[in-house]
Amino acid sequence: MIDPQQPDPFARLAARWEAQRPQSKVDAIVGILRDAIVSGELPPTMPLRQDPLAQRFGISKIPLREALARLEAEGFVVTHPGRGAFVTDLRAESIREIFQLRIMLETELLRAAVPMMTGAALTEAARLIELFETAPTRDLGQVNWQIHSTLYAPSGRELSLQMLQGLHKHAERYVQIHMGEVDTGRGSNDEHRAILAACRRGETAEAVEILRAHLDGIGQAICSHFEMYLASRAGAKA
Repeated sequence: MIDPQQPDPFARLAARWEAQRPQSKVDAIVGILRDAIVSGELPPTMPLRQDPLAQRFGISKIPLREALARLEAEGFVVTHPGRGAFVTDLRAESIREIFQLRIMLETELLRAAVPMMTGAALTEAARLIELFETAPTRDLGQVNWQIHSTLYAPSGRELSLQMLQGLHKHAERYVQIHMGEVDTGRGSNDEHRAILAACRRGETAEAVEILRAHLDGIGQAICSHFEMYLASRAGAKA
């Protein structure tokens, strides 16, 4: 239920919808709702009632149903028969799976990318790494994706990059909640610099191993912190 004393998040989303009307209705709704879920603006388990949502967006329920179906296929929404659609909950097991998949994909992407890297790609990665240093917590997930995708783009593996972007979106939900506490000193950015340095030297194996350790460490830290968060949440409900 939405607290009547708090600002209605769907009112803000409707304003974004108005700004994006030239796009496909379904694409625009998917993008707006996905971004709101990833950022935590629409929190885990929040109901997504079709009638009030359609009214807010000023559309019929047909494009809304299609948008919700796409978000369910992406794993951001779950539909319960007779109850409707809800934002999916966050689970510790999902963090482990996300980072296991990321390690598999990203190490292969970097292995393919290092021999193809140009000076321009290395310069852009360095710029983004410095941006990460001062970025507010809410922007860390996006800047992190830009760093990693810039390093992997020279591989030319577009399908893998598309799949990886979806994993980063899911990971960002956990990053938004926990990264400000897990990585307060931005230690992960030192690892970004070490990966970049190995890439500059053309040391593919070294870059891949630093990346593997980087992803494994971040995944374990976020998972441990999230498990403590779940325990405290359960204690508060008891």
